Amino acid sequence: MNWATIRLRLRAIFLARRVEAEMEDELNTHLELQVHKYMRAGTDADRARALARRDFGSLESAKDQCRDERRVTWAANLGRDFKYAARGFRRDPGFSVLVAFVLALGIGANVAVFSVMDAMLLRMLPVAEPGRLFRTVRANGSSDDVLGAASSYPVYLRMRERTRPFADLMAYEPAVVRTVSVNGGSEGQRYQQAVSTNYFQVLGVRPALGRFLAADQHTVAVISDRLWRERFDGSAAVLGSRVRIDEPRQTIPAL
Repeated sequence: MNWATIRLRLRAIFLARRVEAEMEDELNTHLELQVHKYMRAGTDADRARALARRDFGSLESAKDQCRDERRVTWAANLGRDFKYAARGFRRDPGFSVLVAFVLALGIGANVAVFSVMDAMLLRMLPVAEPGRLFRTVRANGSSDDVLGAASSYPVYLRMRERTRPFADLMAYEPAVVRTVSVNGGSEGQRYQQAVSTNYFQVLGVRPALGRFLAADQHTVAVISDRLWRERFDGSAAVLGSRVRIDEPRQTIPAL
């Protein structure tokens, strides 16, 4: 879109009355030219005007077509809608406020539902090959009662051995809110989740700093990017820090 087109569209929006008058004059000029063409061919004035209008069609339709070509019809419609809404609000402000509230409530509910569906059903997880991730569950005697795949760590280890070499299996506990302090500093409430040492390896993600869990380490912690930036200003000095989660102490592993 060049500058000339933008200028014409802005003029049609902010100088609508002048543009409409110019457009009507131009259409009438074309109509008169068509009338004179028939008159030069020997047709009387009334007959020539009737034939010209037949050829030209509806003036209002021609105006709408011109507006559509300028692509500013939406601006005129929006202005009319605002005027209609203002008149309705002046006549019955209570009803107008009620309608606006109901619409806002309905739109908010739809946005909330779609956000949940997008997060749970539509959006892919930000990990490597999310289409190959599956959650393993087992029924507990009823189709409505589903538990996690492993009720104990030894059961998880046996199941992991049976899935190799075709796939890998990780384990995790539900995230819970715990009291967390770093290097003896101020304590705060943070989400904490216990995971198996191959958790990040299965997900195929890489750490921004340091390294993830190792098979022989069980008292190390991986902090989120948000906590790293908010609490430590994104500094590499965080590596090796002592983290206290409720009672047990854990260490953020370095390379």
